[in-house]
Amino acid sequence: MREVEDGVDITIRVAFALVAMLLAVLLLTGVWLTFNYRPGVSEPLRTAHRLAAFAVVPVGLLVPAAVVVRKRGVGIVVAVAFFAGLVAASFTGYLLPWDQLGLWAVTVGRPMAGVLHPFDETVRFVIIGGAEISTALYCMWVIVHLALLPLVLLATGGFLVQRFLLRP
Repeated sequence: MREVEDGVDITIRVAFALVAMLLAVLLLTGVWLTFNYRPGVSEPLRTAHRLAAFAVVPVGLLVPAAVVVRKRGVGIVVAVAFFAGLVAASFTGYLLPWDQLGLWAVTVGRPMAGVLHPFDETVRFVIIGGAEISTALYCMWVIVHLALLPLVLLATGGFLVQRFLLRP
């Protein structure tokens, strides 16, 4: 039985190490982009940030998977919350570049030819905060992406590190 536990411990450590490295890349490139982002200009740090954001979601899925294998009650819930925070941070990151990609990401409920949408205009109005995408909406997503979600990731990630890496 100890071999299985050792394998799980290694899996958890590798998962946390990979996620930590990707989050470090995201933090460093994100701070730079916060102060130096220019729409329409292709920058290596912007590409690095985008690639790390793409990679952190599937790699982040290893964390709840490794915790589930360990079968630790509340840790499973926190690990799923951590993964949800990673997904939310990835999505809100698409809302920040105020260019065509950001506009596409926040355009909710636009019917495409032949596709029936489950939401009506009222739901779209609530999600984007008005009849059109505004500067206030953009500011809200900046706050969510730069302040709220990092706090969620810090709290849940800190709990998981303390519970699974620092305790035997």
